Amino acid sequence: MSGSVQQTDETFLFCPVPKQVEFFEATRRAQRVLFGGAAGPGKSHALRWGLYRDALRIPNLNCLLLRRTFKELDQTHLRDMAREVEPILGGRYLSGDKVAKFPNGSVIQAGHCESESDAMQYLSTEYDRIVFDELVTFPMGTALEIMSRARTSKPKVIEEGGAQVWAGSNPGG
Repeated sequence: MSGSVQQTDETFLFCPVPKQVEFFEATRRAQRVLFGGAAGPGKSHALRWGLYRDALRIPNLNCLLLRRTFKELDQTHLRDMAREVEPILGGRYLSGDKVAKFPNGSVIQAGHCESESDAMQYLSTEYDRIVFDELVTFPMGTALEIMSRARTSKPKVIEEGGAQVWAGSNPGG
């Protein structure tokens, strides 16, 4: 069972399962983190909620959340972002731009790399967090090129461990 999202009178937002907690702890210690494993432990969910955690905590954080295809991005993240960002987290979700914006200036840009031109659009920006969901589906050269854009000069991001790359993957298939 993956972590869950629900809104009640007690405002319970997200309750990570043990594997997700391990991932979140790893993101506090390392600049490159792979959350691997079989289908089912909530890798995609944890990747997105880890970005929410940091976007809400670190002002002006610039994040990139990627899936290989638009269809995968839509089915895994975009629909959930539309349900989570505004009503639960207090941000704004701009569906046409695939962007979540938070009151502290943080941004999560969602995207895909179906074609080389899709991937090229991410090469001119610095990102404080870059997240690949299902890393093994990306061409290695494309992924490495995009990873090189994880860099920052923001003091608060540097204080929090610097720019990071996270990835989720199901290497067995």
